[in-house]
Amino acid sequence: MHKQAYLLLFFSLLACSENISVSDLNHLNGYWEIQEVEFPG
Repeated sequence: MHKQAYLLLFFSLLACSENISVSDLNHLNGYWEIQEVEFPG
């Protein structure tokens, strides 16, 4: 059980360590509009 908790913590920290630049924020701000939805099949 403890091993799974340590793995989860490790991967969570690894995922949060990605650097985000100021130029990336322009792509994230504002509202997003969904133009098309595709279902697998």
